Amino acid sequence: MRTPQTTETKGSADMHWMDIRAALAKQGLTLTAASLAAGLPEYACRHALINKNRSGEEAIAAALGLPVEKIWPSRFPRPRRFLKRFKAAASSCLRQK
Repeated sequence: MRTPQTTETKGSADMHWMDIRAALAKQGLTLTAASLAAGLPEYACRHALINKNRSGEEAIAAALGLPVEKIWPSRFPRPRRFLKRFKAAASSCLRQK
């Protein structure tokens, strides 16, 4: 099976918009049908391919059976580790006082 092409954006690989449309077409869906099935305006999924649109992204992910973060990882950055260390250091300083 062929792996979908990705678009490099900010160091992470997003699924290419044509691959998303092709995956929906394989299931007999269109972007408009996916939007309407989720109770959204007909343009919501089309907008999600171009811009951040949480509801449209979730509708596409539900139709494809994939997590949203797997389709558009650049739109959902990983949590930063240094924040955990900073919070731990700050809480230990507060306990000492």
